Amino acid sequence: YIDIRRAWTPNKGGFAINIFGLNLGEIKPFNRVLDFDLRVYYTVIGGNNEDFSYTKGAEIIRTGTGRDSSPKSGSASIYGDAGYQTGMVALKGYGFTFSKYGTKDKNNHLGRYIGGLQFKVSDSSYSSSLGKLTYNYSMQVWVPDTVVNTNVSYSLKPILLQFNSASKAGNKSATGSLCINSNGAPFFSVWKKCGSGDKGPEQSEDIVNIAAP
Repeated sequence: YIDIRRAWTPNKGGFAINIFGLNLGEIKPFNRVLDFDLRVYYTVIGGNNEDFSYTKGAEIIRTGTGRDSSPKSGSASIYGDAGYQTGMVALKGYGFTFSKYGTKDKNNHLGRYIGGLQFKVSDSSYSSSLGKLTYNYSMQVWVPDTVVNTNVSYSLKPILLQFNSASKAGNKSATGSLCINSNGAPFFSVWKKCGSGDKGPEQSEDIVNIAAP
């Protein structure tokens, strides 16, 4: 399932100065109306017991902040069925939750502009005789300096896929790019860096083809 929740804009949308009872600055009210265009791509894998097996791994839970410069990474193992010739890890699910960082009132509203995120798993080693797969994982949600910091709780759910020699399995990776300039934003929050440095072109959709292994 997919769970998306609405939160306040960061710091109510910008700076807010109160002078003699007058609010000066950019304040964006809470708006419950959102529009999502969501596409979910999925793959169904199955087979006879002698050809294919799968085992859900333990959920990985990590915590950090939106200002952490390095991802939360590490390694873990999944024990499946012994005797299968090939084993590989797949990402079954992932998620993250923001929570209040610090005690200041401006941190009460948990909406954030997300500057980047990554959730990934990769094979490290596999023992056919034990049915044991060791894999690496990495999780990160980063927020830009223009918003207040936030605590981040990470969740990653891996799964072990095992195949016999007649089956073919392998890892593939693909990289895409999404970047949107803040056209029309007030002067203090303008961001227009798409297409420069390590940023890709301005686009809200990217399609990357992945060839079969």
